Amino acid sequence: MNRLEGKPSTETEDYLPSDSRETEVRLNESHRMTLNRPFGETPEGVELSSISTEYHLTISVTNDQLSRRELSLLLDILNYQACIFGINFTMALAMYELYFRLLGNKRNSTEIRENRIRLTVTVSETILKVLKGTDFSLYPGNVRTLPPKLVEILRLGLMSKRTYGSRYRTYRPEKFLRVRIVPVDIQFLKRRKDSIPYSGYTKGYGESHPSARRQHTRPSAELDGSGESPAEVEEHMLFTQCSDPIHLLSNILQIRYKNEFE
Repeated sequence: MNRLEGKPSTETEDYLPSDSRETEVRLNESHRMTLNRPFGETPEGVELSSISTEYHLTISVTNDQLSRRELSLLLDILNYQACIFGINFTMALAMYELYFRLLGNKRNSTEIRENRIRLTVTVSETILKVLKGTDFSLYPGNVRTLPPKLVEILRLGLMSKRTYGSRYRTYRPEKFLRVRIVPVDIQFLKRRKDSIPYSGYTKGYGESHPSARRQHTRPSAELDGSGESPAEVEEHMLFTQCSDPIHLLSNILQIRYKNEFE
């Protein structure tokens, strides 16, 4: 039996229809299959399923008016739950989403200037480092507990039990976050020959159109910069992080984590 030994069988190819030659089955690579499955209608007119074989999980915030501070409170709740009760699959997704929202275009938590937001992001960053490559069960009751040594290190950056009880009434992550499954088509669909390309989006462009006149944006510190050199900005941030007690706490958590786990 060649198929059980991971070798392609030549006998089975004789029984395959000629129009199925595009289907390739690799039995010698952990039984992975690559199916060239068409979408829409086949030449014979048989309509096949258009359900994609790949999908993405996206998380959205139901309230677009939440500030960075409020998003950090949601993440702070997740940090407390992960350290005290454990973390499951949906909690990890929510933590990733809030972490990257608060991180923005920064490389890591050390570049965040808001002291309390930086502390929250630092705790989440440390948790996500430990959870990297972890497999989760789809059963919500099956949680992953963090190492006791890590919980001991991060406890300084967590809210108290009393604060958690009061904030959880308002800032519940499951109340503000929703998970959506987005199918991804793995093939390019051919455009019908009788279709007309839409060119309306090109109208209005060009120097002859009135909307093409040059305009100046309003002065913005985000776009124009603060006028300080990169060295001055880095020096000012270093001074702030060394003089602010909350920034110092974030630095301590990072140092203790590196000493114990790296």
